[in-house]
Amino acid sequence: MMASRIDTPIGASSLVLVAFALWLAAAAVGKIGATEEFRTALEAHGVVPAVGLGAATWAIPVAELLAAGGSIWLLVTGEPLRRAAVPILIAFGVLACYSVVLAVHPPPEPAGCGCGLSSAPVDSWWPLASRNLLSTLVIGVCWAWPARRNACEGKRVGGSD
Repeated sequence: MMASRIDTPIGASSLVLVAFALWLAAAAVGKIGATEEFRTALEAHGVVPAVGLGAATWAIPVAELLAAGGSIWLLVTGEPLRRAAVPILIAFGVLACYSVVLAVHPPPEPAGCGCGLSSAPVDSWWPLASRNLLSTLVIGVCWAWPARRNACEGKRVGGSD
């Protein structure tokens, strides 16, 4: 009996990437649907300069949608998994860095995360930073898996998955 693509580590990695892409897209849509709340959260964080708040309020969710849609599109059109993982890996890497900055230098007053999925004030940013770092690590493993598999099978690492 031949294993289906979903039963392989590559198929599972594709599902993981799609799940993260959908999560990112849902957060982006939430930000677009509540732009004033998102802007308020960004302002409260104190990371984005005041002059860039207006642009960041729109640029961040649009970039998230592009990363999520790009990863899914690349997977659906048959691009190698390593290529399809790059947009979502970059997006979650940026989110991880942003949340670590907030964990190290939290806002003076508790503020929402601005993720578009919750508006509750965050008391400690370390759990959020840990989640984002772990998410980035999982996506990174999905990105690296084809190269590892190809190397073990003696295939060219730059080849398709």
